[in-house]
Amino acid sequence: MTALWIILGIITLIIILLLVHIKVKIAFSYSEDENNAEIEIRYLFFRLKLAPKSCEEKKPKKPRKPKKEEAEKKPREKGKLIEDFKFFAEIYEDLKDLLGKFLSYFLTRALRIYSLNISAEIGFEEAMQTGVAVGAANAAVYGVVASIERNMRLEDYNVNIYGNFESKCIKLGINCILGTNIMRVLILLFTVLGGAVKILSKWKSRD
Repeated sequence: MTALWIILGIITLIIILLLVHIKVKIAFSYSEDENNAEIEIRYLFFRLKLAPKSCEEKKPKKPRKPKKEEAEKKPREKGKLIEDFKFFAEIYEDLKDLLGKFLSYFLTRALRIYSLNISAEIGFEEAMQTGVAVGAANAAVYGVVASIERNMRLEDYNVNIYGNFESKCIKLGINCILGTNIMRVLILLFTVLGGAVKILSKWKSRD
């Protein structure tokens, strides 16, 4: 009987861990003086803060010399090219279908937006330009937020866009808290793996 209670306790613990939400807090601010971005991941009592690294200059890659085999390849026959085109068209359709399922489930069911806060301060030399810019920015942002509220799970949002009629400036701040749970992440992974296996099996059958 004790073993049964232990097993039930372990199962209950696993279910709780799978259902507890992983929260991701994203903070971004932009101004003419500085830009800041921060990402914080929370799960139960664990917290992990991430900050983007400064972009480093990448050394230009040397052009790859064509291999002898590639240079000596003969042009494909017309029939073979048609078969290849049909095959890659099927692979493209499978990838598009898989991506559609992934995005649909992730955006409408897996992802939850607990809060979304958008603030902006806009100022131009002329008051009329400032007023027009503020009105256009409000219309655009509220349109995007309304679309998110219709198609996704958005619990709370706040938009504050105002004009600065005394000085020229552009400031932007975005803060949001996103969340999902491990169960839904696993469902997404199994969906992707199932689609990938199907595509790989087609690729192998072609060979």
